[in-house]
Amino acid sequence: MPNNPHYRNFVYPPPRAITSSLEVFEERSKNQRPIFFGIPAIDKRVNPPVPGDLVVIAGRPGMAKTLRMVYEAKNASRQLHQMGASSKEVVIYATWETMVEEFVGIVSAGHSGYTLSDIGRGKADLMKIRKAAAELLDDRIIVVGRGKANIGDPDLSVLDLEQILIDLLSDGYSVVSVYVDYLQLIPPMYTVRNHNESAKTLYISENLQYLKKLAMRYNTRFSVAVQAGRQVDDRLAKMPGLNDAQWTSAIEQACDKFFGQTIPAKYMEIGKKIVNVGGYNYECKPTTLLIQMFKQRWGVCDSSDFWAVEFNPVLLTISPQEPLEKYVPGVDDEEQELPY
Repeated sequence: MPNNPHYRNFVYPPPRAITSSLEVFEERSKNQRPIFFGIPAIDKRVNPPVPGDLVVIAGRPGMAKTLRMVYEAKNASRQLHQMGASSKEVVIYATWETMVEEFVGIVSAGHSGYTLSDIGRGKADLMKIRKAAAELLDDRIIVVGRGKANIGDPDLSVLDLEQILIDLLSDGYSVVSVYVDYLQLIPPMYTVRNHNESAKTLYISENLQYLKKLAMRYNTRFSVAVQAGRQVDDRLAKMPGLNDAQWTSAIEQACDKFFGQTIPAKYMEIGKKIVNVGGYNYECKPTTLLIQMFKQRWGVCDSSDFWAVEFNPVLLTISPQEPLEKYVPGVDDEEQELPY
């Protein structure tokens, strides 16, 4: 027998398995102040993430992953206000891609009366920007990332992110959700490995699995943006599936929910018909965002989990897109522009 008796913690005879399961089921049955996605069509269908869940949002570059993550962080903060939550209940937006200053610009754009382009060109009233950012962040969104003040510092690892969680908890905060943008840019935890394909697969897998452990260990929710592989670009419909997350299959294994998303206006003609999105046909608009769920633990997932929404990157809003008509198999297929 092994010298270390910790293996016994992994053995579940029927009484222990049942008792442990009922405890988990009871936790899930309680209203844990669920934090919804803020996208009505998805919220009606998908179980809201609960503490311990890991949600993955995958897409090719330029397919609004960051903007959706910012939107969901802002929406989570708004939900906490609506619940009357304590000011110590916060959301973390941890970014390895977007500069902190750009994040604030994205959040405040539109609400301040200025676009992100206005801010980037220096054509914005800074007092209005300050007021808009203060109203939207309102001390509930803690941004973790690189900004002007720390531009020369080493990159954070997921171990550093855990220490941030520990520090916040010790200061009396409750971290409700953590949004991570994006996975493939997080450096290795322990050593600097060669940046070949096998090394990247190894350390990206380690990072993702560690984020899942953090979600469970600190009783919070993690949403992670990941880049889909280049093979998606070879398809007419550039919607990434479960096996398209770049460099690692651990993503599809560790996550509790997996979403792919794409912006059809970037590769098909405006006004064309998009056929059979969750049983409906839609018009391709410049603001159309297609979102498909490919995996959901603790719930169903099928071909109806496919939505067309309208995304406004200036006002940072996501609203339902009205369908053209119901999809008719065999009839509409002849008009199909893209093979969804």
